[in-house]
Amino acid sequence: EISLVKPLIQKKDNMPLWYRLGPSFTMGSASLFSALIMLQQGMQQKTNLYQLLPSFVMALSMMLSTMFWPYALQTYEKKIQRKKNIQIFNKYDIYLAEKKNEALTYIKKIQLEMKDKTEDFLTVKTYIEEKNSLLWNRKKEDDNFLKLHCGYLKQKINVPFSYKKEEFSVQKDELDQKIIELIDQRYEVEKPFLVDMKNHNIGIYGVEAVCYGYMLLLQIAALHASKDVTILLIGDESTICKSKFNWMAH
Repeated sequence: EISLVKPLIQKKDNMPLWYRLGPSFTMGSASLFSALIMLQQGMQQKTNLYQLLPSFVMALSMMLSTMFWPYALQTYEKKIQRKKNIQIFNKYDIYLAEKKNEALTYIKKIQLEMKDKTEDFLTVKTYIEEKNSLLWNRKKEDDNFLKLHCGYLKQKINVPFSYKKEEFSVQKDELDQKIIELIDQRYEVEKPFLVDMKNHNIGIYGVEAVCYGYMLLLQIAALHASKDVTILLIGDESTICKSKFNWMAH
């Protein structure tokens, strides 16, 4: 299996700005109200406004500090978090691309293993030419006895990934979606098409298909001993005698 790991992303509490500024706004409003009252009393008493300026500035700065800085801090935190998330997504895209390459390597390996285990016409031809010890290697008790290779079938398969998905999630997760797309992706392979002649027949029709019949007979004769299989040819005697099957002991 190919393991998949999901990065841990810390999710901040998305509290609305107005709720964050509520307590600060209350204190700031009191400071602003005090500053206005102070200014009004000074104007009524014809007091020099420069004397009231320090108190007014202090009240006004308190109001601004209690309201502006929480807003500025929240904006900054969101900006930093957004930047971190973009970096995580970009690195995770590279990680998923590497995992996809691993999946393609796995598919190629599976394809080669299936072809290596398949005794097709070319493999059988090599056995004969090299007088390989694998000639007549199939016995009656074997599972592959009289199973003939008749070509390849295209089939789509999934790559086995190891990933623990969250059972329940309220919010839609973009990373989970990317992982699921990778896991659900199907890859095309060529699977050997075998026919079990113990349970099925193979029919060949037409002059052009005779060569295909020769290949199947060659598989039977090369992979099975004459004591286990008997080949019966029906046809014109002269034609059969002139054919390529005189060498067979079956």
